[in-house]
Amino acid sequence: MDLTTLADLKAWLNISSTTDDALLTRLITAVSGWVARYLNRSLGSASYDEFYDGSGGQLLVLRQFPVTAVALVAVDTITIPPAPDTVSPGWRLVPPAPDLSGPGQPGQLILSGYVFHRGLGNVEVKYTAGYSSVPGELEQAAIELCALGYAGRTRIGESSKALPGGLGTVAYLKDIPPGIMQVLNRYKRVAPI
Repeated sequence: MDLTTLADLKAWLNISSTTDDALLTRLITAVSGWVARYLNRSLGSASYDEFYDGSGGQLLVLRQFPVTAVALVAVDTITIPPAPDTVSPGWRLVPPAPDLSGPGQPGQLILSGYVFHRGLGNVEVKYTAGYSSVPGELEQAAIELCALGYAGRTRIGESSKALPGGLGTVAYLKDIPPGIMQVLNRYKRVAPI
């Protein structure tokens, strides 16, 4: 899933010619792949059929997020019905806590009247998770990373450059800016899969 489009990147870079379209397209795909690996997760909406070890408790953190639909929750091959409210028996999605409601908030299932019996791979959950479109702040972070890569292509291996006429030197950015890292870290999966 590419995190931005060629048109949006060219608009940010103020490029109207098509000369570098192939280069920019390749850069978008490379940056998008790097971001997905860094985030340790898939971002696009997809269906999952996953098995978990039962903990003996009533809470289960799903591997993918944000969760948009749950088709099946089964413990020891017994299907658990969805709970119609917060007190009836069944499963329900836990709403994110107000202080943890960011985009990296994992999907959590809670059971009422049931437990995730202890066992290895005895809990099955079929669900849909991910984004149908790239969140705006994540797309902008990808655009800015692409812009850094595009600008840096002419100074590979250089850390600084002397200005003409002895007016000083310009140091080039070596690390990803903190603002971009802040955005990426809000979407990063921190729990192991």
